[in-house]
Amino acid sequence: MPAGQGKNIRRVTSVDVVRSKQEEGAPGSYTFELTLDDGVEEYLLVVPDSEASTVARLIQHSSSMQLDKNTDDLIFENYGS
Repeated sequence: MPAGQGKNIRRVTSVDVVRSKQEEGAPGSYTFELTLDDGVEEYLLVVPDSEASTVARLIQHSSSMQLDKNTDDLIFENYGS
């Protein structure tokens, strides 16, 4: 990380999911619309159809989430609690 660039952590306060169908016969994708800090900002996480259930399970079983906007890391907190 370049000097002077600290973490830019945002709290995920809600998640909406949209499924996008691709051309006929092609796998679709899912867009997880993350609302950050009670609506201050939104972040779109697009994942292939094959990974959507894993991401949904991580979201469902975490008590809260944060997003580091500098690295695009999604942090799942207290998973399984």
